[in-house]
Amino acid sequence: MVKKKERITYIYIYIYIFQILVMYGETFNLKPNL
Repeated sequence: MVKKKERITYIYIYIYIFQILVMYGETFNLKPNL
């Protein structure tokens, strides 16, 4: 049960970081070089 909750927590953290990167990308009008 603990590991499953930790996995969900990491998913929320990755989504949060991704949203921040998208926000900065839109602010500076940068195209991600993936």
